[in-house]
Amino acid sequence: GFVYQNGTTTGLPGVQVSAFPNGGPEGGPGPGSPMMPSSATTDAAGAFSIAVNAGHYGINLENRPDSQYVRANTGPLDADIATNSSVVSGVIINAIKADATITGRILDQAGTQVQLPGGVGARPVGATDFVDFNGPIQPPGNYTVKVPSATATQYTLSIHMPPGSDYSVSGNVTVTVVPNGTVTQDITVAKNTSTIFGKVVSESGFALNSCKATDTSTAKFGGQGFGQVFANNPKNGVFANAPIKEDCSFVLSVGAGEYFFGYRLNPQAGFVNRPAPPDPIVVAANQNVEKNIKVI
Repeated sequence: GFVYQNGTTTGLPGVQVSAFPNGGPEGGPGPGSPMMPSSATTDAAGAFSIAVNAGHYGINLENRPDSQYVRANTGPLDADIATNSSVVSGVIINAIKADATITGRILDQAGTQVQLPGGVGARPVGATDFVDFNGPIQPPGNYTVKVPSATATQYTLSIHMPPGSDYSVSGNVTVTVVPNGTVTQDITVAKNTSTIFGKVVSESGFALNSCKATDTSTAKFGGQGFGQVFANNPKNGVFANAPIKEDCSFVLSVGAGEYFFGYRLNPQAGFVNRPAPPDPIVVAANQNVEKNIKVI
């Protein structure tokens, strides 16, 4: 596809584009993905071509501390690759200048800096259908995120971490950005004390005992096996995800709060992906909440 300067058909050279395997609650990318993305850099005309295996991918511009542009499209940009020889073309990414910088440290509740895997996400306050602007967490626990002040002046920060992470953001973190400037905002994390657990069950309620996706050797569905579950708390930006194990069970490590629960199954598994329930799951501190997935 092509990366264009927003509102024009002028191609942007030297911009890194990444395809994240099954990278987020909205099918979009995020550094909390359990697999590294495949990437390519645009040529003089703004064109890019990324080699991937079969699977489901979220497409985004790589947001690094030295990045000058981020994706202007606010919603998810997905690509489903049916086979290892499939080609998806005509992908257009509109890019906007990332003129504002947010930087800070990751701290535990005692105020000690901690190094966590994953990255920090920033989205405009109140935005829902929006793929975060992201930046990696780097040793010894620092982060930098580039955002466009033209999109919003206030952003909610969250942390994206790999499946099974034991930490979540402690409380809602918002920051007001400065055009062409840098603001510092530390983020405090807390140890998770609760879980959302369950199994995959049939439409009649019987638990399945084998959840092995077929032909996983070809990395179908981004190498995610049978599928994954996720829980999203839009109030504080917490997003947790975990794989569905081969015995059809799963465990999500979360803190106290209200979570919207969902899942995505490997199409090779032969079951239908259905929309997430509209009502949130309320989880108290030190509580284990059961939530089974009924499939057809």
